[in-house]
Amino acid sequence: MFSNARRALKLIQRFTDTELGEPRILKTDSIPHPRTAEVAEVKRKSGILSDIDSVRLLSAYDIPTPPARVVSTVDESISMAHEIRYPVALKIGSRDIPHVTDANAIKLNVKSDEEFKNAYDYVVSNSRAYDPNAKLEGVYVQKMVSKGAEVIIGVSKDDLFGFIYFIWNWRNFR
Repeated sequence: MFSNARRALKLIQRFTDTELGEPRILKTDSIPHPRTAEVAEVKRKSGILSDIDSVRLLSAYDIPTPPARVVSTVDESISMAHEIRYPVALKIGSRDIPHVTDANAIKLNVKSDEEFKNAYDYVVSNSRAYDPNAKLEGVYVQKMVSKGAEVIIGVSKDDLFGFIYFIWNWRNFR
């Protein structure tokens, strides 16, 4: 258990440095205080964060994530996939759909423009079917990784215990 978010983020940074094989020297203040514009924007929102907001928050703390971008059209998405290079993952970006797997709103290992068009339609239509009233921020296109670690991070505030941080090493890639 951590006494504050800053300590939890330092641990995550150390974990990613070790698992990704890119060690960096951590100074006491290497994790910036949450005053950046990205953190301020995310902090204005409450409740569950979308993948998009989560990555913005991690980036503000210099925690590495695969290259990605939020897009709103198929053509823009395909252009992005070419920019970051196939294979890519597509996920719906919506705070109303916090677990994209529950809505089948994710497609992994997309390797071509044709697959991409089908995957884009699949992610958007499944999101709409899952929650017709969900506010969709866009489709999140992210580079598939072949090495590194995938972790799940959660934070909850309990009335008795205060903030509870959940960090789970989902899977390792080598």
